[in-house]
Amino acid sequence: MTATDMPRRRVHVPADMAGANGQPVVTGRVNHAIERGRNRIIIVAGLFLLIFGAIAGRIFDLALPGHVEMARNGGLHQPLGKIPRADITDRNGQVIATNLVVATLEFDKGEVPDTDVALTRIEKALPGFDRNRAQRAIANSGRYAEIADRLSPWQQQQINELGIPGLRFKRKLERIYPSKELFSHVVGYTGDDYRGLSGVEKTYDSLLAAGAGPLQLSLDLRVQHALHDELQKSMTYFSAVAASGVVLDVRNGELLGLVSLPDFDPNHVQDPRHKRYFNQVTSGLYELGSTFKIFTTGMTLDAGLAALDDVYDATDPIRVSRFWIRDYHPERRPLSVTEIFLHSSNIGSAKMAMQLGARGQQEFLSRLGMFERLPVELPGAMTPQVPGSWGDAKTMTVAYGHGIAVTPLHLATGVASLVNGGRRVHPTIVRRMAEEDGLGERIVSEATSLSMRRLMRLAVTSKEGTGSRADVPGYSVGGKTGTANKATAGRYAKRAKLSSFVGIFPAEAPRYLVFVVIDEPQGRPETFNYATGGWTAAPAVGAVINRIAPVLGVRPRFDDDPLQLAAMRGVE
Repeated sequence: MTATDMPRRRVHVPADMAGANGQPVVTGRVNHAIERGRNRIIIVAGLFLLIFGAIAGRIFDLALPGHVEMARNGGLHQPLGKIPRADITDRNGQVIATNLVVATLEFDKGEVPDTDVALTRIEKALPGFDRNRAQRAIANSGRYAEIADRLSPWQQQQINELGIPGLRFKRKLERIYPSKELFSHVVGYTGDDYRGLSGVEKTYDSLLAAGAGPLQLSLDLRVQHALHDELQKSMTYFSAVAASGVVLDVRNGELLGLVSLPDFDPNHVQDPRHKRYFNQVTSGLYELGSTFKIFTTGMTLDAGLAALDDVYDATDPIRVSRFWIRDYHPERRPLSVTEIFLHSSNIGSAKMAMQLGARGQQEFLSRLGMFERLPVELPGAMTPQVPGSWGDAKTMTVAYGHGIAVTPLHLATGVASLVNGGRRVHPTIVRRMAEEDGLGERIVSEATSLSMRRLMRLAVTSKEGTGSRADVPGYSVGGKTGTANKATAGRYAKRAKLSSFVGIFPAEAPRYLVFVVIDEPQGRPETFNYATGGWTAAPAVGAVINRIAPVLGVRPRFDDDPLQLAAMRGVE
């Protein structure tokens, strides 16, 4: 029997699974199952897309301006703040003020079992914990007190391990100043309400609060550090009570450095009434002594009343009413204008000023800005104190920096205006746009400006000059010393001096000015017990220039350089 001869078994096919010819139909069921699976996949994929879309939307929402960030603590949501305050940077984009979410330790007096025991344990767990500050916070607050701030994750873990009930961490947005004291008098600080209370934080409070973008200052972190460091060294070395200084671009008025010592940490502001919060550069009014002879010499030369080799008799002191005008180191002979400047003669300067007279002197100083508040972007900038009655006596004393009190910034910008070619300098701590030059009206002619640069260079290089300790090989520093007895309670203190030095470099074509004031320096054996500007402030200026000149791209040049010699002679 063959396979074909075997009987065939009949298979019963249900009617709903049979086709027209009676055969089984499975294709429809398979297709239906596939379709159902596809639909389920689409639904699941759609759900995943919705979930990830919601997450992405939330991330985008958190990044939007005006959003209030929330931090979860013990089941509570706490707002961190509204729009983050804009950063403040130096001229090169280095951040000097920014925002940071920090952890603060909150003390709940209703839950902590024993305050003294808790503080003792916290003190052991956190090196540097200020127990006195914490006790004051607890005593002066309601149920909740913030007893420590800016805690690191490690510090938070240490507190957690104590297991003390009633201690919680709060997250809050705080203004942070990474450079600490370095920019304190310029940048200022904010209050608990996140608003500016001093410095540019106050001046530009609305702009910074809007969070539009970083505020770029004209200051240079590298220059600021060098100036701060050298002032601190001088203040310590000479046991001074204070010191201040500026670095100024004489071509556009940008301040690259501004330091006032003592200073403060804006991250931890305590008592703003303390003297360390006082900005001497813009708010301090001082009689700055012989540095004013730069103005007296400049106005005399520019008025055509004398040339550099014209002579004035400085043999004898000048009697004015019941007072005498004397020279600190008298030459007791006739002196040329150049010699008056180099020997810093009060007698010669007084006689030069009397040629122009009180009205001419006032008009010249007024054009330099010595009678007005400077337009610098800092709160508290002061207007100079000028004589109410300006007769012959005042004309002579103002000629050598007595009887008129100005800020160090006034002196710096005034000198810059005389040496930069003769145009008025308007100072700024905000970086200027490329097309802005920051210069105003002409104060003196270019010829007078060249003469002043020559005199200031000679004051440093000549053996008769008083500024030799400011010289820096390769950078042709020019300058002038100043020493004045401090005026207190209407009288001049014999032993309390303000010693200063204003320097420019390169002297043949000045780009930068450095001015340093040291308050009440004490003489040392190495200075033969002298504490005058030539012994105290001049070395500080030289040290600053030596550090910042390479940073600012000023190439060293030497006396045998034909280009330098030509420039000093006024040859194009």
